[in-house]
Amino acid sequence: MTQTGVFMVFNSMSAFCQLLSSFVYVIGLLVTVSYLYASFKSLISILKAVLEPYFQPELPQNLIDKFGKWAVITGATDGIGKEYAKELAKQGLNVVLISRTEEKLVAVTAEIGNEKN
Repeated sequence: MTQTGVFMVFNSMSAFCQLLSSFVYVIGLLVTVSYLYASFKSLISILKAVLEPYFQPELPQNLIDKFGKWAVITGATDGIGKEYAKELAKQGLNVVLISRTEEKLVAVTAEIGNEKN
């Protein structure tokens, strides 16, 4: 190979390396921008969650104002459902009780009615 041929090969390899380097640079830039966007988006959502309650106009003070007059409670004859039913009835909500056992449902209904009166 002559000197001119060597320079031509070197120049073409140099151009290829520059193109490859530019490609890697662009990919790195895109990944960095994507990461910063995701981080910024997360930061904004955290700040919004923390600061939003301070800027909301008059929040409802009780459950009736917030959710309405009725509550539907499933599994209302035992455990947590029963206690929710009692507490919501105490707070003045109309309670619809749902249960698989009619006898238990009648007993809990009577118990809540007696506590409320």
